[in-house]
Amino acid sequence: MRRAVIVYLRQHPLITVLVMAVAFIGFASSSVTLLMLLHANARFIWQSGWWAVREGALEQLAGLLGSGALALALYLVFKTCEKLLVEKITDTAAPVAAATKGQIEHGERPGTDCPAE
Repeated sequence: MRRAVIVYLRQHPLITVLVMAVAFIGFASSSVTLLMLLHANARFIWQSGWWAVREGALEQLAGLLGSGALALALYLVFKTCEKLLVEKITDTAAPVAAATKGQIEHGERPGTDCPAE
């Protein structure tokens, strides 16, 4: 599935730009105040102790950490699209399937120059 998406995005640069833009907007909106909220939540738990936990500070912390994971995933989508577009513009993309097949036939791990174990 992941390889099919990469191949599709590599063949359609305009869609890649659109996915990249959506990922950037999502990343920006989910991470703008994330650090400030995490800091405030940690300070609340530190200062108020068990009372803060009873008031739901741990649930809020879990939600903030989930937002951080979402921001990371959106950043990775953005960077993947960026890499695909740079390869397209500079024409340095190697066919993924052919490179992997050739390395496997020569006893190497795909994506590296190391021999397979």
